[in-house]
Amino acid sequence: MGYEARLSTKGQLVLPKEVRDALAWSDGRVLEVVRNADSVTLRAKPVETAKESAETILARIRARNTYRGPPISDERIRQGIEDAIRVKWADRLK
Repeated sequence: MGYEARLSTKGQLVLPKEVRDALAWSDGRVLEVVRNADSVTLRAKPVETAKESAETILARIRARNTYRGPPISDERIRQGIEDAIRVKWADRLK
């Protein structure tokens, strides 16, 4: 089945939802654009492996970490979370 899409003044193209759904393409998906004589072909670039994605995410988190104090134990973090929950939901936990 053929679909129509219109090129915007910025050169953007919105693929029909039916096409995106059928190909499981979501926002942010990187596509390879192959120019043919009188047309183009879009191909999805391979998705990073889960390990690579996790490493990328962790690198971004580490880069944003601004805490420079002494290490905090897991137990102290857990206790802080529990205390915050108790304060926030005190009226519902009675």
